[in-house]
Amino acid sequence: MKKIIIENEQLESIILDESSITSIEWINEGVDIRMKIYWCGQESYSDKIDMRNIFTNLFFRGVNNVEINFAYTNDFSIGNIEITKFSFEKVDSRYFVHFTFDFQPQGYIKFQCDGMIFSIVESPRCP
Repeated sequence: MKKIIIENEQLESIILDESSITSIEWINEGVDIRMKIYWCGQESYSDKIDMRNIFTNLFFRGVNNVEINFAYTNDFSIGNIEITKFSFEKVDSRYFVHFTFDFQPQGYIKFQCDGMIFSIVESPRCP
């Protein structure tokens, strides 16, 4: 099983647009956030890992000042949240993170954190 870890500023090389958040979980006594991501992948990683069989997560350490705003404008229930834009800015030793969602739901998630990790794990193929 292969695993790729991308940390902090290196996340600038990851394209999350058109991927989606499938789960948001507060972990480590509510101090950190883990997001399970359905990642569309990108060509620059296709020679390193089998993109057809991956699990991807975003981890954020030391999260605070969380602001979540979703607006559902149709009758659909909550499901995956398609990421329109993911961005972050480092100020001193903190990261200001911003997700934008332009489809269903429409809205954003914003917060500050001490660090970020994007993990790509190749799962074993089924026989």
